[in-house]
Amino acid sequence: MLQGANEDLYKMFVAERDVITAGVKSGETIILKPGEKEPEGVLKGFLNEDISSFVKIEGAIDIKVEINRLQKSVDQLTNQLEGQNKKMSIPNYLEKVPEKVRLTNQTKLDAYKTEMAEVQKQMELLSKYL
Repeated sequence: MLQGANEDLYKMFVAERDVITAGVKSGETIILKPGEKEPEGVLKGFLNEDISSFVKIEGAIDIKVEINRLQKSVDQLTNQLEGQNKKMSIPNYLEKVPEKVRLTNQTKLDAYKTEMAEVQKQMELLSKYL
């Protein structure tokens, strides 16, 4: 299942459903409308800020293996967050770094935080199935 944040992404997904299904080797691909309620019994994947994927997990995956995979993502995101925070906390950051670069850095930081929150939600959801 895929869900995009806007109507244009939704239309694109619907138009390319067969390509997506083949690409991810799924038996079925369901495209959710923007804002449509997330399905039950699935794991939400974070593709980017605008696109999420959902994979049926009940009876389909090894929960412990998936939690370990997600923990690796948490570790990687923690390092990225620490690095980005360090970069943005240098003395006189506002004066030394051009505004365009500061905006790019803030966008990266926000994306890492969003992805971290999603991964932590996934881990929490999976833990309920142990």
